[in-house]
Amino acid sequence: MKVNPLALAVDLLPALSGKEKEKVFASLSSVEEFARLTQGEIERMIGRIIPRARLSPAEALKAAEKEVRLCEAKGISVCRRGERLYPPLLGETFDPPFLLYYIGNLEPKEPRFFVSVVGTRHPTLEGSRAAYLLGCDAVQEGGVVVSGLARGIDGAAHKGAVDAGGPTWAVLGSGLCELYPRHHRRLAIRIVEAGGALISEYAPSVPARKHHFPERNRIIAGCTRGTVVVEAPARSGALITAQYALDEGRDVFVHGDLLSSPQGEGVRALADSGAKAVGGIADILEDWGIPSQREAPADGGGGSRTEDRGRPGETVARLMEAELEGHILRHGGSIIKRKP
Repeated sequence: MKVNPLALAVDLLPALSGKEKEKVFASLSSVEEFARLTQGEIERMIGRIIPRARLSPAEALKAAEKEVRLCEAKGISVCRRGERLYPPLLGETFDPPFLLYYIGNLEPKEPRFFVSVVGTRHPTLEGSRAAYLLGCDAVQEGGVVVSGLARGIDGAAHKGAVDAGGPTWAVLGSGLCELYPRHHRRLAIRIVEAGGALISEYAPSVPARKHHFPERNRIIAGCTRGTVVVEAPARSGALITAQYALDEGRDVFVHGDLLSSPQGEGVRALADSGAKAVGGIADILEDWGIPSQREAPADGGGGSRTEDRGRPGETVARLMEAELEGHILRHGGSIIKRKP
């Protein structure tokens, strides 16, 4: 996909919101016209003064040329708000990114729903297992799982989705050439191979920075109809994602099995504030009025709680538990048992 250098140059202007960048872009017809802009002209385009900012379109254009080369070399695609592949729910939010950089597929085949699964980077085993099963079950119900590729709950949810053979979107707090955390590089490859996508609002060469992670949380929440906070302490970044979802009028759920978790103070606070406790994807689909497309168990039970047995994904979840506990190792597609 050919990258528009003018769009990237506008995107690299500092101190502008996504919607302000849209105004600047819509006012221009060429990179030459952009390069001649003064800060005063940009301020007139967006309708406000930018304090303490030094806007240099020429510098932005030079940086954009580097980013265009990186996109072309690394297979990174770019879509702008209003274009067909831009996630429609994200485009409806208060502060949507002007551009999304992505590797993979932003057009999953006939998705039935999009759901965010988030939580602490330091989960209990029960929290990791619950997130894994949410990812697995969502994909088996025809959904797309959105999370942040972080260690802990995010990684477990992505892993459940790819192990089930379906799409998941990972929203990064860095550019796509500066993947963070590096620990999840192999998982990132699997996400793309499974038909999902790696997504960022930051240009490819931008490194991870602390303030990027709360910023990217608005994208995680904005892409989906609802967010599930699986396990989160009181000051978890997952609570920022939940607040973004609430601000946009989206649903917020907590995982009922983790309410008593030692890492669950934030989950309990959300529940006390009115977030609905769910046991799994089946409860969320019921709340949304979406019929399950999976066959009910022979005994007539239909739950999706983590204590159920014999469901698709359960065997793999047990393997994941063993892997987390250090009893087994994975190498490629093989499982290697550790010695006791």
